[in-house]
Amino acid sequence: PFEKNYDPTDQNRNSFLQSAHSYIEGLDAQPFHDPADFAWAEVLESRWTEIRDELTRAYSETGRVAKTGNNVWVSAVRDEALSYGPDWRTLVLQDRTWDPKNAKLFPKTTKILRDVAKCPSVEVFFARQAPQTGIAAHTDGCNFIMTAHLALDVPMLPSDTPAWIEVGGERREWENGKALVFDTSFMHSTHNPSADKDRYVLLIRFWHPQLSQTEIKALQFIFDAMEDPALLFEKQAPKIRGPAPSLETTGESRAARRAAKKSK
Repeated sequence: PFEKNYDPTDQNRNSFLQSAHSYIEGLDAQPFHDPADFAWAEVLESRWTEIRDELTRAYSETGRVAKTGNNVWVSAVRDEALSYGPDWRTLVLQDRTWDPKNAKLFPKTTKILRDVAKCPSVEVFFARQAPQTGIAAHTDGCNFIMTAHLALDVPMLPSDTPAWIEVGGERREWENGKALVFDTSFMHSTHNPSADKDRYVLLIRFWHPQLSQTEIKALQFIFDAMEDPALLFEKQAPKIRGPAPSLETTGESRAARRAAKKSK
């Protein structure tokens, strides 16, 4: 696996560590990125109230949504996903392919993501973090897929201590209607210190912007082949720059995420 310690003092390795079992050389790495560098993120910010309103309606109609949707507000259940804890819940819209049932429950959100913002997403889901809970420090182990959060319903009353996420030793606070873009191959953790309010974000995992279209196609082929090995005998994946990501470790990482959602 690739590891690099970004701590200038070398005193707090776990907070500043970048670690990736699935790794492509030559991609820029930093804990946080400026959302203004991503046109689709700015579109999501401009339409955030529509996304929030669909989410609000969904969690006010829990019974209907649970009955008609797939794996609604499920927790992380696999050993690999224990960092998330039992109170971190998700509702998935996309896991490489779009979930038709859940996308139908959120038609405006799906349209904004796919047709308006044209987000280069790999996974999309709503993530709920309960009061007084957090995600333990961990790395997703992959440097070619990045993460964005669009804050939708975050405890922000004056009496509340702000909810936060820390990536690579840098701490940021969520603000409703604003996006955070970051690299989860760095160690990262979260906390919602509110006494009684959940924190909701729209979580988007997307291809690193420095990947070429050929590399993206190759990675898509690898993911497809992990689920259907027969594809390996039908065609070859395009060549990609640097060492190809390990099928085994990529599969484990993806399995952990799927466990956390169906089961980040």
